[in-house]
Amino acid sequence: MSLNQSLVLFAMEDKQLLIEMAKTIGFPKDKREKIWRLILQNNEDFKEFNTKEVSPDLANTFFGKSLSEEKYQNFALIYQIVESIIPTDYPQFEGSIGIAVVIASLFPNDFKMQQRAITHFLTKFNNYTADSDGIIQLLWLLIQYHDPQLSNHLKSLSINLKSLVLQHFYSLFIQFYDPIDTVLSLYDRLLYSSPIIPMFILCSIFITHRNELFKVTSSLVLETYFNEIRLNETDTSSLLVFAKYIQQNTPTSFSRLLSSCLSNNAIYQRWEASKFDGGVYFPVSPTDMLSDKLNNINIIYVDGREENDYTNGHINNSILLKDIDTTRESVHWVLYFSGAPNESESIITTVETLIKKNIKHISVLGGGYSLYHKFWTERSEGFNIEDHTKDCQVCRGVNWKNVFKLDFVKKEIKRRSLSNSLSELVKDKIAGLVSDKTIKEVNWEKKEETGRCLIEKVDILYESNMFVFF
Repeated sequence: MSLNQSLVLFAMEDKQLLIEMAKTIGFPKDKREKIWRLILQNNEDFKEFNTKEVSPDLANTFFGKSLSEEKYQNFALIYQIVESIIPTDYPQFEGSIGIAVVIASLFPNDFKMQQRAITHFLTKFNNYTADSDGIIQLLWLLIQYHDPQLSNHLKSLSINLKSLVLQHFYSLFIQFYDPIDTVLSLYDRLLYSSPIIPMFILCSIFITHRNELFKVTSSLVLETYFNEIRLNETDTSSLLVFAKYIQQNTPTSFSRLLSSCLSNNAIYQRWEASKFDGGVYFPVSPTDMLSDKLNNINIIYVDGREENDYTNGHINNSILLKDIDTTRESVHWVLYFSGAPNESESIITTVETLIKKNIKHISVLGGGYSLYHKFWTERSEGFNIEDHTKDCQVCRGVNWKNVFKLDFVKKEIKRRSLSNSLSELVKDKIAGLVSDKTIKEVNWEKKEETGRCLIEKVDILYESNMFVFF
């Protein structure tokens, strides 16, 4: 017996060990159903459903073809579970159906386990309330942060990133896997991973295919190539390792902003109101920078202010823009400006210049020097300023720009229909996964007219955590 087999047998008696395995190595295919059942058997975070009649046109509309009686009834159940979690006018709804069918295939005649697994998974990973523009903008910035050369290439081709990647993001990559149910090797690891990890997975797919993408000279060819990428169970481990590496080497402020984007909370609202800061950078919090340094991220502050601001002092050990060493790839360059409200254009121009030079790991200090100075005057631990003088204009009350002001104004998100979220080929494969076994646990209340029923819609309230910087 191999070490991995021995570990699996031992873990069957230890749920916490199963969870740790889910995060790292996944599960053997022949043990997957049993392990998912053990992990989720006590999950009752869903409501009981009643049944009601529904037209068989539901499956016809979704798949473009009719299903057998048993398959139709089982698909109707899965459809309504998803609808109770994600409204049908959300762009991720169709992709979520695909995810749910794949997960339900683990428990072909056990409706309660289907409920448990689908509810757990979709509530965590696909119940997003953010506008898709923010998701796409953050993906651009993440690719740019770690691979500006690739980002510049994609922009030169005028790639419509939204139409290219949203279908994959919202369907949690099922369209990359063939056979389609092998995506469960990824879902094993997502069970207890952070809800933001799919963004880093998507970035990883771009960067790991960069050599092929650089050969592409038109947006149409690139779109064709990207949609034909295929992953298997062996690829999953490598993909997750790289995705988590990218996450660990990205400033914490980005993860906070991404979390807020997915739940449409205040931090994202303010960033969106700023027009995404020109679309070329994301702000980082001074306090987050302290935490990132403790986590061994090599951070160097870069002074981007005008010379007449130098009398106000500068952040300890910071350098000037001209002194950035483009050969040092492991350094994270945090640019800071004065913090005045009228310098946005100057910041954008400076960042764009550095990105065009293919300099990695560029971010901008939110609130600028003025906010950092405020923490220093309050004697906050970890904030150090050099060459401070009595002529400091910041000390004299020059207003500083608080980009993290905690006013919360909820923006009404305009729902967008995502056309062709799942390709016809993928839908055909999904139809093949729908069980044709009778689910005995469901108490069907059949009508004489058709004898077809569907669970009654029940809304499930999902509220994510509110993230703030200070």
